[in-house]
Amino acid sequence: MSHLVFGIANLSRGRLVTDRARHCGLLIVSLLLCAGCPSDGGSDECPDGSVLEAGECIVTCSADTDCTDAQLCIADRCTDAVRPSVVSTKPIADAVDVAPDEAIEIVFSHAMDKTSTAAAFSLSLGDQTVQGSTSWTADGMTSTFTPAAPLTHSAVYTVRVGSGALSMEGATLAQPLELSFTVAPELVQVTSQVPPDGAVDVGLLPLLAFELSQVVTLAEDAVAVTLAVVDDNTDVEVHVYLSPSGDTLYCTPAAPLSAGASYVLTVHAVGLSGPDGGNLAEDAVVCF
Repeated sequence: MSHLVFGIANLSRGRLVTDRARHCGLLIVSLLLCAGCPSDGGSDECPDGSVLEAGECIVTCSADTDCTDAQLCIADRCTDAVRPSVVSTKPIADAVDVAPDEAIEIVFSHAMDKTSTAAAFSLSLGDQTVQGSTSWTADGMTSTFTPAAPLTHSAVYTVRVGSGALSMEGATLAQPLELSFTVAPELVQVTSQVPPDGAVDVGLLPLLAFELSQVVTLAEDAVAVTLAVVDDNTDVEVHVYLSPSGDTLYCTPAAPLSAGASYVLTVHAVGLSGPDGGNLAEDAVVCF
């Protein structure tokens, strides 16, 4: 009987040892797994002024001066983002003779946030903002603003992109953009002419007339009108003058023309200009 009791006692002691070993083993594994876990509150993991995010200590900030080296303060965190800049524009600064239907193109050094950049952009004439639509290239680096209506001839417009424009990383422009350009003056058009092109049986001392879309002045440093014989290209002297209202150009040969000969009369585009300095849209040529 005593042997049986001893055996049972040993058996119970063996189970106790085994249970203790199993408990210690689980505790060791648990400690190993939690070796990299932050303590409650995490204050021992990162220095003051930093927070633990995705296993990395990130310096918090309220301005770029709180960060080191070339880092930027974005969303209260110091980052390695780079400020975007304007690489090129179309039209360029101080451009003249810009077409009234030309779109405004801006190329940035980095992909931009479309919403903030569009909000920071403006095209203005004095204190009036020009309405239009904006499109982007697939890489997000080039914006194109198309005015809803043609721009005013000879007017000076200003393009601005403020510091509110952000890159996709959230960085503001290195320097806001501001430039001005001048739209081309309105070109002069020929609205009617006498005689018409290809006319026959024209008199030997004809009065040639060109009605124009604007009041014009004759250029002092350019030939306004030339008349030549078609066969040998011989120049014929002509007298040129404007109507009292200034919107009709008259030409008469200085001497009678030759019967049966063909002539070509050219009103040169640079030979006259409108009130805003616009020339004739193109040379006006009449054969008769």
